[in-house]
Amino acid sequence: MRLALAGLALIAGCASNPAKKAEEPLAPAEPAAPAYVEDRPFSSDSLYALLVAEIAGERQRFDVMLANYVQQAEATNDPGVTSRAARLARYLNAHDAALAMARHWLSLEPDSLEAHFIAAAELVQNGGLMEAVPHAEFLLQHNEVSGLDAIAAQAQQINDPALSAKLLTEYERLLKENPGQPALMIGASLLYQSLDQLEPALSYAQAASKLLPEDFQAAAQETRVLQQMGRHEQARLKLSELVDRNPDNAHLRLQYARTLLKTDLPAAQKQFEQLLELAPGDEDLTLTIALIELERDQLEPAKQRLQALLGSRHRSTAHYYLGRISAAEDDKVSAMDHFRQVEPGSDYLPALAQLADLMIETGAQQQAIELVRQKREQTPANKADQKEGLYLLEAQVLSRQNLLAEALTPLHQGLAQHPESTKLLYARAMLFTQLDDLPRAEADFKKIFELAPDHAAALNAFGYTLADRTDRLEEAYKYIREAYRLAPDDPAVIDSLGWIEYRRGNHEAAIKNLRNAMELMPDPEIAAHLGEVLWVVGNKKEAQQVWQRGLHLQPDSPIILNTIKRLQARQ
Repeated sequence: MRLALAGLALIAGCASNPAKKAEEPLAPAEPAAPAYVEDRPFSSDSLYALLVAEIAGERQRFDVMLANYVQQAEATNDPGVTSRAARLARYLNAHDAALAMARHWLSLEPDSLEAHFIAAAELVQNGGLMEAVPHAEFLLQHNEVSGLDAIAAQAQQINDPALSAKLLTEYERLLKENPGQPALMIGASLLYQSLDQLEPALSYAQAASKLLPEDFQAAAQETRVLQQMGRHEQARLKLSELVDRNPDNAHLRLQYARTLLKTDLPAAQKQFEQLLELAPGDEDLTLTIALIELERDQLEPAKQRLQALLGSRHRSTAHYYLGRISAAEDDKVSAMDHFRQVEPGSDYLPALAQLADLMIETGAQQQAIELVRQKREQTPANKADQKEGLYLLEAQVLSRQNLLAEALTPLHQGLAQHPESTKLLYARAMLFTQLDDLPRAEADFKKIFELAPDHAAALNAFGYTLADRTDRLEEAYKYIREAYRLAPDDPAVIDSLGWIEYRRGNHEAAIKNLRNAMELMPDPEIAAHLGEVLWVVGNKKEAQQVWQRGLHLQPDSPIILNTIKRLQARQ
């Protein structure tokens, strides 16, 4: 039962473990609770304010404590008060105050390693990465943990190529001045990777791994780059060796398990199960293993794990997959019950769509329409993506019942609120096509091309429509070729390319493309097209075999039956 593959990587990506998650940027260790300030000859007002701050701290009123210390740091310019304010702000995750106090501390004690440390960490936190570099450089010069790898990791998450390029210039300078520094090498690797320059990214990661053969961060970066380069087996072997050498390192095992998800589900399952032994009851790991079990058709253990999650924060996902299992087992009542309990989130719209399908199958067509409409009307306007999805779903439910004209209404309504939604425009264009309203379909397709010139599905659909229903063949060819450039492995696009070649009289190219499409995705419509071209060129026996194959997939396929009737190719 291949139910879980789409959600598996996402859940596994957030699976927790007893230690910090593997992909988190390196960050300085959290400070201990700040110590008291030594006695100083302060004014009575300052002494009173500091005394109030300490009493507030003892009473857990840390907001008052921090406010008083920040105020007195600025009033007294005392390094002890300022350092305590900075430490306290960092301890309380008051990031603006921590950065302000670190800067003030540096104005009083420019060589304070701790002040540079806090300033660098807080600048990384708020995205001031270029400003963080001098602080990290100062720490590096004093043989302290610098956070240079954390700066680069944060830049990778921000995904601003211009920023990454500026930072890389600084890192290359620092590497020349400080050769052999692993944190700099890891940082440079991350920055090259963010710029899609994978060879130097790998080179720096491997150099860091060589210097620190047991270091998780260096090894993880090396394997990530190898994976991005498509060298998955090398990445797997690298992690496997590290896990064997460090069997209790949960970070490494989690990274290894995630790598195996792409290539070896049984081995990945074993690794996640070992992680769960290290962290019994971990909900993320439990869900990940359940999805692997579903993917491997291990339904009973998967059910047990999912049922155990019904009281957890993953309850909606558990209901969703339990619903899919019940539907696959033809237990429609149980499936609908599970789907009804999926709450708004990533699984909400798929669950509602499947609930509506089951309602239609059980004869509750009107109730399915009313349910989706009610959900849409109850969704707040600020939930734009969900609202958009519900307009689409309502149109799909109506279309499923062949109420094509009625299905236009929710799409019109949705586009009135989301006029630049390419999803709604595409759905409406396809409906107009089905209703033979080509001028309005073309208008929607052209609007999509204005908003998203690289929308391969729309380019393909419009090109195919022109090829199939008009004599605008060269124009159709242009759109389909562009779709093929964007999605050369998409069977639907390859089918369109075959069909336009047929319409242009290029039968050999048509057959080649249609055979390719049919091999990639056996489908009644592709079978109809390939069979027609084969019939026209005189290969009638193979044409009939192809149509039979298509009818085996869908016995009442209207496109195949209509093609046979039109060609008078009775079998």
